[in-house]
Amino acid sequence: MAINENIKSNLNAACELTVRLNELVVLGNDETKEGDALREALHGVWIELPKQQRDLIQYLSADLDLLSGTETVVISKVAVPRKSSRKPGAVQPPNLRHRVNKAIELGHWKGVLDLIRLDPIIWTAAQRAFLRAEAYRRIGLPAAAVAFYRFALTLEPKEWAYRTGIIQSLMAGSDIRELEAEIANVTRDPEAPAGALIISAAALCRQFAATRGEERRAYAERVVDLTLLGLGKPLDIATREPRLRYRARFMAAIALAELGKLRDAVAQASEGIRECPEIPQLYIFRGVLNFQLGEQYVEDFAASVKFGTTDPVPYGIMASDSFRRRNFRECLELSKTGLSLDPRPEFKAMFLMFQAISQFELGGSSAGALRLFEASRELDPENKTIQRNFDIMKARATQERRQRFTDYLYTPDVVTSTLNKNREELMSGLPIEDFTESGRLAAMMA
Repeated sequence: MAINENIKSNLNAACELTVRLNELVVLGNDETKEGDALREALHGVWIELPKQQRDLIQYLSADLDLLSGTETVVISKVAVPRKSSRKPGAVQPPNLRHRVNKAIELGHWKGVLDLIRLDPIIWTAAQRAFLRAEAYRRIGLPAAAVAFYRFALTLEPKEWAYRTGIIQSLMAGSDIRELEAEIANVTRDPEAPAGALIISAAALCRQFAATRGEERRAYAERVVDLTLLGLGKPLDIATREPRLRYRARFMAAIALAELGKLRDAVAQASEGIRECPEIPQLYIFRGVLNFQLGEQYVEDFAASVKFGTTDPVPYGIMASDSFRRRNFRECLELSKTGLSLDPRPEFKAMFLMFQAISQFELGGSSAGALRLFEASRELDPENKTIQRNFDIMKARATQERRQRFTDYLYTPDVVTSTLNKNREELMSGLPIEDFTESGRLAAMMA
């Protein structure tokens, strides 16, 4: 269940304070003025949280005992010190590993945390830290995730899943310097695998979406360099899956377009389509780029419609093309679909105009067409094409003359605005979750 922003903010604040307090515990400095101040601040935030979130912070505090070697194990409701002489796995709830694996498959990450606490010894310390890091990251507590990833990294410093997990967690925070430092660690390492380079590029992609001017261009150049470097490396598990590689191609295409290298951007989008041909966003992006280049673009928008895009713009461009060819039945169906996708007012006005004319040309009443035109004009009163066609419809309705309706031609500024809108949405919401699937989690679930 979603929680409101105020609770989310307090929860993350409580998480950060808990992690910091645990750091002092590990150093043996918790019984200090700083420790007292942290406990007081934590209590002030914690008490304001709903019970479910308070419990989550309390359980986090217990999970963090792993970092100081004081974790307890719950077996049949009896707490046993982590350093007990019991052999790992000697006593455990039946099928616990299977239950954890199932929870991971279903994305029940809080359940993963609860199940690990039943008998953590059946996993190594590094595995427990990694599982908890993954769970807290997916739950939305990046500070906790980073703490567990860093601990796992101290135990297995050559495991790249931990490094990429840290970067992905830091992407959710506001500490750009720490994020940049982690990316630098990756880029400096000649053994960095493709997945680590691509997740670093994804982090930079999010950053350049939030900047402007020369800073934005600088980020775009780094995104291109890192993404292409990653794609040029032998494929590790993280980049073997075509759906992951198309996202990397998409990032490169977005950044190249930002730099004005439109043909290079088209080439990257085309590679992404070759590797994963059922993704409608790739066709939309390539179509807009081809429009800017003066190349054929209708086919790309048609492909995005074929693969079920939920963006109304391609339906508008396809409806415009159908209208130009006087295929009114096709234009009508495309317009109806476009209207069902909750388009912006100017696009809704256009769809209503197409619907009015198409229905009229297919034998519908002039009165119904005029009503649709009135709704269209209210949404976009400055649109001259809509006004001209409205005047023609009125003339046609009175049988004054059989005048041809005016084609709706997309202008460069309309399509360019579509490109910019797509860039911003893609850069801020690019799905990169799967990039950290380096095989580490899959191996543990085997």
